[in-house]
This record gives sequence, structure tokens and C-alpha cells, in this order.
Amino acid sequence: MKKLFLITLLLTSILSKAEFITATLYFNDGSKKTGFAELVEIEDKNVKFRTEIKGKTEKIPSTDLSKIEFTDKNDNKYLSIRIKIWGMAFLKYKYFEDKVWLYQIQEKQGYRLLTSVQQTRFATGAKNSYTDFGATFFYYAKKNEDIAYHGFLQSAAGVAIHASRVKEIKLMVNEMFKGKCNLDQEIDKIKFDRKSGEDPFKVLEILVNSKCK
Repeated sequence: MKKLFLITLLLTSILSKAEFITATLYFNDGSKKTGFAELVEIEDKNVKFRTEIKGKTEKIPSTDLSKIEFTDKNDNKYLSIRIKIWGMAFLKYKYFEDKVWLYQIQEKQGYRLLTSVQQTRFATGAKNSYTDFGATFFYYAKKNEDIAYHGFLQSAAGVAIHASRVKEIKLMVNEMFKGKCNLDQEIDKIKFDRKSGEDPFKVLEILVNSKCK
């Protein structure tokens, strides 16, 4: 729970401020580069990178990278990976062709819990006045596969974006195992509690404890 709150709250804060923090970039060709970079959002096409904290900004194409390890001023660490996703677009689920950036929260016994934090800024109507709306998306992936499946999302305001979280998770499990594994009974037993911060981990435990392949 502590790690989930740490990631979602600090990522939201840092993304809104667009700070450069210590980062190691890992390239697809096996090379790496250490310096400073802004945290990435899910669909970022480029990574803003500097070799020195106040140096010249270089834009590195996301397609050249496999992952980024970030460390902030409080020594909190974040791992962002490039991965394809299955999720919703225009009210339909689909496989997206391009890889995106997701942050890894936990890896356990062959499964990964991943997240993305997206910030949207709206004008409030008053002069020079804005409000930020953030949504945290949770994804699940098999460790040996290059695809993450959308499980559910939670808004920063705590409102329900989708009508049925249980239905979403069941759809995710069905797609992940191509209909060969039914975990409906286990999912129905989940007692969701948004304030606890444990909900994403409850779903991960179901995957870990299952005999699905």
C-alpha cells in the first residue's frame, strides 16, 4: 500500500511540475545513458533528457528506449518500461500497436502490476485559473510477455469512471488467458476499498495464486 501511494501521489506531483530528476535511460541496443530526465507519461513520444541538471535539453525518441530508472531528490525510485497494452479506446477494448510508458509497482511470481498517471488541465473560467484532473490506470502483465492488460482505473477525485470495476477485471483476466482460465468466483469475493490503496494488489494476488498459465 505504501508503495502504491508513493508512486501515484509523487508521480502526479512531479508530472504536474515537469521536474528533471536523476535518470538512467536504457536503449534498445543495450547501451545506457545517465543524467536527468522528466518523468514520462503514457503516450510520450520523446523523453526530455539532460546530461547536467541545468544543461541543454535533448529529446530522445521513446521508440529508442526499453526502460528508464528514475530517482528523485528523496531517493524514491521509479521504473518505467516500454510495453504494448490491451485497453479501451472509444468504448471498445483493443490491442494498441505502439508501445507506451508504464510504471512498475510490483513484480511477483511471474506477474507484474503496472500503472500510468495521466494529468489533464482544465480552465476554471476565472482568469489564469486552472485545475488538474488526474486518473490512475492499473495494468497487469505476465513477466515473460510484452503486453499489459488494463484492469481498472481510479480518478484522483475518487469518482467511478466505469460502471463496474468487477466486470472490467473479469474481462482483463479472460483476455490475458485467452478464455482458458476462469477466475470469476475469486474476483467476485474481492472487497474493494478505494481508500485503503490495496485494491490493485488484491487483483495481483488472485493472479499469483491461480493455476492459470
